[in-house]
Amino acid sequence: MARPGEVHTRERLLSALWGFDFASHTRAVDHRVAELRSALGDDATDPRYVETVAGVGYRFRAEVRRA
Repeated sequence: MARPGEVHTRERLLSALWGFDFASHTRAVDHRVAELRSALGDDATDPRYVETVAGVGYRFRAEVRRA
């Protein structure tokens, strides 16, 4: 979140969040991103915060600040 615009692969997120590698076909990251979007009130079809980079992973479009 601190580096808007930087693309994070699913594999990198899996490693950073869970500390070890999962099978590359897991949807765990996608499910967590959906939960994050829901908490932020973000819309996947018109994202303000979390953008899907097709075939790569995700990136934050804007800096997320503490309320």
